[in-house]
Amino acid sequence: VNWVRRNTSITWQFTGGVTVTPDGIARAIHNTDYVVCNTTADPWLADWSKAQQVPPCEPSCTKKGGGAPPLPHTAARPDIFRIGDPARPFQFRGEYYLVMGVGTNGSKSDGSAGGMRGEAWVYRARNKELTSWSYVSVLFSTNVSAGHWWSQPTNMLECPDMFPMEDKWVLLVSQIMQGGTYKGGGNTHYNQWYVGDFDGAVFTPTSQGVLDWGLMAASKTIADVANNGSSRRVLLGWLNAFDRQGSAEGEAASSTGTTSDLGSSVLWPAYESYASQVLPRELSLCSDGTLCISPIAELSALRIASTAFHATNLAATRCLSTMRGRQLELDAVLRAPEGASVSGLSVLGSPDGEEFTVVGVNATHLVVDQRQSTLRPDCRSCVSQSKTAPWWSKAAFVLNHTVRSAPLPTAPQEKRLQHRVQAYLDGNTLEVFLNSRLAITTIAFPTRGDSTCVGIVGGVVSLKAWRLKDAPTTGVLPMPPT
Repeated sequence: VNWVRRNTSITWQFTGGVTVTPDGIARAIHNTDYVVCNTTADPWLADWSKAQQVPPCEPSCTKKGGGAPPLPHTAARPDIFRIGDPARPFQFRGEYYLVMGVGTNGSKSDGSAGGMRGEAWVYRARNKELTSWSYVSVLFSTNVSAGHWWSQPTNMLECPDMFPMEDKWVLLVSQIMQGGTYKGGGNTHYNQWYVGDFDGAVFTPTSQGVLDWGLMAASKTIADVANNGSSRRVLLGWLNAFDRQGSAEGEAASSTGTTSDLGSSVLWPAYESYASQVLPRELSLCSDGTLCISPIAELSALRIASTAFHATNLAATRCLSTMRGRQLELDAVLRAPEGASVSGLSVLGSPDGEEFTVVGVNATHLVVDQRQSTLRPDCRSCVSQSKTAPWWSKAAFVLNHTVRSAPLPTAPQEKRLQHRVQAYLDGNTLEVFLNSRLAITTIAFPTRGDSTCVGIVGGVVSLKAWRLKDAPTTGVLPMPPT
């Protein structure tokens, strides 16, 4: 929850992973370098040095624009346009493995069935220093033509992460969906999870789902060892900038391509402002073999105890008099509605109802309804017209007035008379969780200074709420661990 910013001796380039091998050396592999750090001499991991050899993919990991030669096993695959985003090396049956994300352009000249698909490739380490790797096989593919139940129209798997969980393996990927183009084309990023089996060469899913039905992408996990010796898997995700809202001034600046369109809070909101981390989330296996997703328990340390609110069977209202703000935790039990009705709350509301965002459930979905979230208009083309914006900004389209939703589980054992909905509001960022099963992350930009109301839409059986204190990133270091 509380983080310390550290400068290191290397410059990181997008995605990678770190593994500490039994000799106490932290070994980091990312898209441009392979670097090492002695954790015994440097427990804060500040002093890194480059290894003599590079990871499986040469710097930038692309055939186009990066100057990297294709790997030997890609010679027969002209459909491949990108290999990159190495995952954290992991152990399986005493050996280290590494997963890379792969993008294809739809060519069938390699002789394989089907066209465009995303793939993940797996490598095995040749030495204990993890400086040399052998290609093993295609670990996983979303090829629709293959006829697998998990296949989806995708042309790139980014930011893979793979780890064991109980007697299963979990593969996380950020999928770029067909219909957009690589490095552009709208909100095409979806963070998917797959639970399944791994035999050292191929990953076979047994269940699949979406990590977040909103704006989270490019997530990675860490294994957190608690004081009692137990381990849990904590996910850290990126609140991406592919779906950004902005001010009218910023929209005008971006359409003219001014040099300040990414660097001023007065103009178009800066990329750094909204490409932040989401709240840490704990992953676990549900009883049915799917993936459970919950906000970590440590977030309770941010609660301001004196602001605690608890009520039951609340009547509909636009604004609770004792609970307002833009930095809140809400924990509600909602009655499962019937038909087209919605049970839920509203946040970021104005007292007269001119602006508000609904968080709730209907008969089939978890819903975050932003159609009244702001008086600002949408802007779908302004960023793409910018002459100075980088590719991740040019991929953006702006939806201030949208409805984000996630389908409720349909299995008979998941039918509920009530739903637990947890919502965390942090300024313009809203993260919503349902029954430890679903998550939606979004951003909203109300225009009015008094749009701080928490309201009751209906069907609220009980509500607990707290105002939250800041969790700033600082540069003050505690003593190194012993």
